[in-house]
Amino acid sequence: MPELTTQTTDTSKYKPKNIPIDLILYYIETKGLNQTEAAKMLGCDSSVISRRLKKIDYQPGLIKSFAEGRVDLLRFHQREILKQYTPTRLKKASMGELNNAFGTLFDKERLLLGQSTENIAYADMVKINEIKTKKLRAFELKHGIQPEESAINGDYTETGNGQDETP
Repeated sequence: MPELTTQTTDTSKYKPKNIPIDLILYYIETKGLNQTEAAKMLGCDSSVISRRLKKIDYQPGLIKSFAEGRVDLLRFHQREILKQYTPTRLKKASMGELNNAFGTLFDKERLLLGQSTENIAYADMVKINEIKTKKLRAFELKHGIQPEESAINGDYTETGNGQDETP
């Protein structure tokens, strides 16, 4: 069992019934405290914790098991959506909805796996770099900084007014 510290979370801005449920769940699910210990940390009676958890139909461990299985759950729903791609369904107008649902689930899966959810064109990045380079050059000219002395090379140059400036 985790050791309780005497430091409690400042909940003075909340009425006991308004302590955010995510704060209660943080202490119970993440910190591993029981309801009495969580109540002590939150500065309220354990009955408040019990009522708040009952109101959301809380089941111990369910949040953790859901979080661990989210990728599999998303993949399951993707398969279920793909099953709807039937010849009969292709003739109906709601395919856009299926495509949107599939795309959203696919993006969420990639996000959960730490993979890219956006495709960035290399040409766009080159253009952005050119724009930033032009802005840097304009800044250098305005402040009398020679390009070879610029921040691009890691140097900071005095502008003549006694202050060092960087772009």
